[in-house]
Amino acid sequence: MKEYGNFFRFCRRIARITGRKYQVYSIQEPPNGCLFICRHLNMQGPLATLIWLPYLTRPWILSILCQKESAYAHYCRYTFTQRYGWPLPVAKLVAYPLAAFMGRITKDLGAIPVHRDRESFKTISQSLKALLAKDNLILYPDVAYDQRGEIGEVYRGFLLLEKYFYPRSGQHLPFVPIHIENRTITVQAPVYFDDWQNNEEFAVAQEKALQQIRNLL
Repeated sequence: MKEYGNFFRFCRRIARITGRKYQVYSIQEPPNGCLFICRHLNMQGPLATLIWLPYLTRPWILSILCQKESAYAHYCRYTFTQRYGWPLPVAKLVAYPLAAFMGRITKDLGAIPVHRDRESFKTISQSLKALLAKDNLILYPDVAYDQRGEIGEVYRGFLLLEKYFYPRSGQHLPFVPIHIENRTITVQAPVYFDDWQNNEEFAVAQEKALQQIRNLL
């Protein structure tokens, strides 16, 4: 992926002028083909990083939000009605333009659709292809996405990318944690797995890497 689409770049320019401003600091220049990891922080994480990071990144986004029709249904059935308690007619009025907007934005971002259950390997396969082509990815794995303070539980499926990346590239995948505090975005030094040769060694290296990543988020 060489550049974001024009629509996203226009929206980002407006957001940088009118929205909250952040300072970005990098402990170490991240390598191309890395996996950035950040917390949701009730959408502060995705908005701050996608608007202010100076690095081209392709986000993991739920597959249902990458298509206008499925995004519209999700907003109506869950986001605005169950989560926010809006009446359905009001939810529909907001959901339709938002779904169209998200469909365009995810396309311009080169988003990786996150599939669940039996189709989950599609996400791994597409992500692996992007990483081997030296694209950067970004994801937000905390389960309680509105939680602040201690990070709590995280989805750990993204760590499986190391299991497929290492044998194909001969190098460990760089996992780059991002810490957000107030209006400062700190891009940490990459975390790498220890060398591993089998499933047992991979499991040990995975736990160690996960703990290092959690401590830096």
